[in-house]
Amino acid sequence: MQSADVTVVIPTKDRWPLLSRSLASVLGQEDVDFEVIVVDDGSADGTLERLGELPDPRLRVLRHERCMGVASARNLGVAHARAKWVAFLDDDDFWAPRKLRAQLDGARSGANLVYTGMIVIDDRDGLVETCPLDPDDLRRTLARHNFLGAPSTVMVSTDLVRRAGGFDERLSALADWDLWLRLIFDEGAILVACPEPLVAYVLHAENMHRAQAESIMAEFRYLAAKHRRYGRQVGGPTLFQWVAGSQRRSGRRGHAARTYLESAARYRKPGDLARGVGVLLGERAMALGRHQTAPPLERVPTWVSRLMDG
Repeated sequence: MQSADVTVVIPTKDRWPLLSRSLASVLGQEDVDFEVIVVDDGSADGTLERLGELPDPRLRVLRHERCMGVASARNLGVAHARAKWVAFLDDDDFWAPRKLRAQLDGARSGANLVYTGMIVIDDRDGLVETCPLDPDDLRRTLARHNFLGAPSTVMVSTDLVRRAGGFDERLSALADWDLWLRLIFDEGAILVACPEPLVAYVLHAENMHRAQAESIMAEFRYLAAKHRRYGRQVGGPTLFQWVAGSQRRSGRRGHAARTYLESAARYRKPGDLARGVGVLLGERAMALGRHQTAPPLERVPTWVSRLMDG
């Protein structure tokens, strides 16, 4: 295989139906030379065998015999990356065909971290486009919440990630936020945003932030203590609202109420006090105060509908 411009790292465990869609979106990338490293984190559903049946020379498969966690899986992929750039893709997300090409073009200005907009596919709100913050706003707000969004939006210099020490393997759902903080504030990453929505972020019952909603607050407390040593105060009401929303969607209304109430007390947010009470009263009460930050898309992009329809 000719030299690659980008190494794509996909961690996965027991989610072949989702992974097959993500892989299709990567292997369909246009006008770019790339390699794909899938890190199988101890799957027992036949993922490894199915990957072995794919003849594409751009694909390499690495494996943990037992589950080591998503941060460790990403680090293994980064350690074996051959390209100047590394792009991360979660196995339940997928990309527009020119995602990598757009990011490589954006990097021509001298950037070493390039991120894109997303289309959030939500079973409640349909498809909603999110625009990325510009770099100055991102630097100003990133300590409050992971406004970079999903790892699937980011392409970054491989050397920069290695210099920063990769992902903290004590973290899972918040491992990417921790890395972005270190890359931007400690390593001085030069940022460029691609405003187009080039990533589909799919909300579903098995999302990591839903399945691990209870452990996220424990991760946050570790993260906050870690970055306090660097003189950074991390966290804010947006994080608590995000976690509480995940808990509520997973049917853990008691946990969601406690998270909202902790946010109200910690940050003096009366709105979160109302949400904490409302979540205990049920979805109808929550719906009364619900608002969307963006309207649903009126027209579904072709690349989204094609991959969603299989």
